[in-house]
Amino acid sequence: MGTNLTLLQKGLILIAVPALFQLIFFCVLLKMEWDEEEMGRMAVHTKEVIGQTETAYRYLLEASSYVRLLVIVGRDPVLTSTFNDALGKSAGEFKKLEHLVGDNPPQLAKVEAAAADAKRLEKWLTEVNGLTATDRRDEATARIKGLAGENLLGVVRKKLDDFHKEEERLDGLRQHALSGSWREQNWAIGIGLGLSVALALAVAMLFARDIVGRLGQLTENVHRLGDKKELTQPLTGRDEIARLDAVFRAMARALREREQENEMFIY
Repeated sequence: MGTNLTLLQKGLILIAVPALFQLIFFCVLLKMEWDEEEMGRMAVHTKEVIGQTETAYRYLLEASSYVRLLVIVGRDPVLTSTFNDALGKSAGEFKKLEHLVGDNPPQLAKVEAAAADAKRLEKWLTEVNGLTATDRRDEATARIKGLAGENLLGVVRKKLDDFHKEEERLDGLRQHALSGSWREQNWAIGIGLGLSVALALAVAMLFARDIVGRLGQLTENVHRLGDKKELTQPLTGRDEIARLDAVFRAMARALREREQENEMFIY
């Protein structure tokens, strides 16, 4: 360490260097934690999207089933109300699905395409329900047998399946990234702690070697001063040890001068 630094300054450096490293390490670790949380949120979001896809289709399928029941049993206020409720919920669930994937344009386009076909199916189902409500069951039955509704339902299912597959792929990527993030974080913690300890030890050893070496030289000069021997080379720097060495040297000069004066007085 620099000899121009005081012991207090050297001690502060001894504390500051490992502390600075630990602060940087903590910031890196915190960033990794934030990234991991974001990946976790995205993984949960993907699961939510997949669940929402099935919910939207389920209500559409229920509405289609209720229409067939209405064709069979005829006008039924309770069944009609249940049909209208399922139809309304299906439209609402598709809107929710569009909102969930609004930040993913390719997936949003797939949902919008499926929702457009779902609306055509809803219109067809409403028309069939209208026929049963006006006692035109034969026409309603003919519509059902024409399989137009089945075909539209199949188109919606196909588009939602394509959408679902892509979400499953994204979910796999996010789960893999999340797992990798956990491993990286564990490695970072281990390496960071190891480096922190190693750095602290290295700085402490450097500090100790510097101080011990200079104190050793100072101690030797004290012994030489007591034995009236020539002192070693002056210690460089402006720290407390160097100043103390300078004091000893001044004492040594004063002692030599006094001895010389005594010798001159004797002679």
